Amino acid sequence: MDVAEHSRNKPPVVNPWILAKIVDATLITGEDKRYNYDIKEVYLNNEAAFRRAVLKTNGAIYKAISISELSNLDVYYSYGVQKSTIPSTFAAVVIPVGTIVIAMATKDIAGKLLYIITNTQAIDGECP
Repeated sequence: MDVAEHSRNKPPVVNPWILAKIVDATLITGEDKRYNYDIKEVYLNNEAAFRRAVLKTNGAIYKAISISELSNLDVYYSYGVQKSTIPSTFAAVVIPVGTIVIAMATKDIAGKLLYIITNTQAIDGECP
């Protein structure tokens, strides 16, 4: 079965997107600045003057990957940032644990729930 056929036959995802907090990140072995993330759903409190993201008490931890990191190839990071133009003291970095993200639900080829984080990967470092 090809990927297109698989996509047509998979069951729909219950929640199309969630607001979540990064709770863990692990570098994907053999990949260039790509990470597997664990995320946990949050909600916004009801304090109109100063809203905060609060972890759901019994919320599940979900697996996720970053959409911008999918573009990390030999020449580019994220959305077309050419590696050769980045000073040697800078590099693409992991989304930090504790960061609030929006994540879209999908399923991998095996049918397992996987969230796609929509944040753009950061480039960080010190000016030479």
